[in-house]
Amino acid sequence: MTLVKRKNGPNSRSYRVTWNGNKSWITIGTCDRYDEKAAREFDRMIMSMVATKRIGQSFDSKQIDFIASVDDKVHSQLEREGLARERAAQRAHSAYHLEKVVAEYRTSRKDPYGTSKVLDASFTGLLKKFGGRKDIRDISSNEAKAFPQWLKRNGRLDGEGKLADSTVSKRIERVKSFFLWAVGEKIVPHSVFAYGVRTNSGPMKDRQHLVTLKESEMLLESQDNLQNFALAVLARFLGVRPAADCLRLRNRDVVFAGGDCSRAEITLDSVKTGRRKCPLFCDAVYIVLKLLCDREPKPDGFLIKGSIWDRIRDPHDDADTGSLNLSVQFGRRYSRKHGQDLWQKPFVNTRSTVITELSKIYGYDQHSIGIWLGNTPEIQNQHYLQIMDDDHREAMLKWREPKKGSSKGSRTDGSHLSAMVFRALRKVCPELVTAAEKHAADITKIGLNGMFESAEVPLGESPSVQSRGGPSSGGGTRTPDTRIMIPVL
Repeated sequence: MTLVKRKNGPNSRSYRVTWNGNKSWITIGTCDRYDEKAAREFDRMIMSMVATKRIGQSFDSKQIDFIASVDDKVHSQLEREGLARERAAQRAHSAYHLEKVVAEYRTSRKDPYGTSKVLDASFTGLLKKFGGRKDIRDISSNEAKAFPQWLKRNGRLDGEGKLADSTVSKRIERVKSFFLWAVGEKIVPHSVFAYGVRTNSGPMKDRQHLVTLKESEMLLESQDNLQNFALAVLARFLGVRPAADCLRLRNRDVVFAGGDCSRAEITLDSVKTGRRKCPLFCDAVYIVLKLLCDREPKPDGFLIKGSIWDRIRDPHDDADTGSLNLSVQFGRRYSRKHGQDLWQKPFVNTRSTVITELSKIYGYDQHSIGIWLGNTPEIQNQHYLQIMDDDHREAMLKWREPKKGSSKGSRTDGSHLSAMVFRALRKVCPELVTAAEKHAADITKIGLNGMFESAEVPLGESPSVQSRGGPSSGGGTRTPDTRIMIPVL
């Protein structure tokens, strides 16, 4: 790049900055208007801008201030050489500040609580990296490509250490969506996060754990009251997220269908994914929900109680579901009871186990499972479905086998799951066993045991246990006189 004096006429000369073999140039102005010192400052700034563009970086604050300060003639030449945007197309410069564009994006959306928390974390990292006053149009593709690694090292909101790859991937996906929105609003000409921004998006296999039947019973036995016992049952046998899915659960949200567990269902107003309906699947879940409704008989009453839960439900309180620390509390009770640590990510893995069992043992199509449990087949494949070992598969298959020594395969003890719940309930809340037995006596169909076949459910249809094409009795019909389970095989 060279600063030269160019002759305009007999008595006039002007300063010109040239580069690229004189194929590119910027005429600064006449020598009468600028002295050589000022011309060399122009030369230095333009040279730095060309170099910045060549390496794919964004302009710094000094370069941005320089562009804003030049007159229209110089600015039009900068536009021609790709060093500045057209002034006529600009809003107020501050309107492109990253913090203001993020605020505009958030205002344009109505997100459920869980999504809002993910967005908070995603944009905190983005603003921490680039600064709130960064012009969003000046973020380069190279900076976007380097952002995931920076986020992994520096993205924790508290404490020290690296973020998990799955967390980085989730936050980058939110940033990509934000930039696509900015393109649609004509704030940026294209998304620098659209291509070449890679993350290790796979789940952390070393933290996946298929929860065995023995571990399930140990989890139930380690609880200290009905509420925690119920949350454990719902997590392990219904695949719920105890905090997000159960926070707004009311008495009226449970439909017991006159004791028919193949038709009974629960409506979950999740703070993470919104409202959905899910079958109760089996008599074990039915019995525990009956006990919770006994405790709170008012239709509008919340089934899960406590001062922290009330604070989270209060829209004027800043408490969130993270304040509950359920994983930590359940882990401590498990360790005290059994003298060993609870498996990692306990509720992610109970949910993963339920999804795996529904898909690989009971043959449900993933679309139905997604409607019931609040995710998509893609998410199931990426984060939840696990390899099932032979021991677990064999134990699960025994649920549908007749009890030995009984006539024609009849059974008198309900499902294996309800038997497990009763054994644990006698240790945790023995005073509730009589009430639980009464509720069990009212059950006419136990649900999950006979679900062998699979049927596709049309998109948009909310599938029920019966509509899937399998046996509606879910394992057997309890006759009113003998209460003997007649398996449907």
